[in-house]
Amino acid sequence: TTTTTQTSQKSKITKHFIFNTRVLKQLPYQFVLAEKWEECVYVLCSLHFVQAAATEQELGEVLDALLETSKHIAKPPLTALSATTDNSNEEPSVSAILSDYIRFITAHMSALLRNPQLTIQIALNQPDYTVVSHAAKEMLKNSLLAPKSSHSHRSKPET
Repeated sequence: TTTTTQTSQKSKITKHFIFNTRVLKQLPYQFVLAEKWEECVYVLCSLHFVQAAATEQELGEVLDALLETSKHIAKPPLTALSATTDNSNEEPSVSAILSDYIRFITAHMSALLRNPQLTIQIALNQPDYTVVSHAAKEMLKNSLLAPKSSHSHRSKPET
């Protein structure tokens, strides 16, 4: 149940958190300073956060915090890296999430900084087995299934 609670807390944090410039600049540093390694992964390893950081040109600080965090998180066996498959209902390990996001940001830093609005598209282009690809697919699915606005456009009655 602890894993389920952590997962639900993680999704609440990343879905409903508003990232302002101060948060984007300070949060990575504060996580490292407080040695909150898992919390760092759960918040910073979010495509919402990556896109917001890229928009504010703070992606380097995020990568630095993730690299520092990787020194303190147990490494999974080589076969477990990016071990999310369509057949698996298991949540990826914290270290697998961290490894995937570090690889994603490192490989695409330039493109993400130039075009942060393409973050989700770049993530969708990653191999299907990666955590980043699964996160992008989930975001896309959730945005397509999101309830539409309660406001509707009504035409004037014809006379």
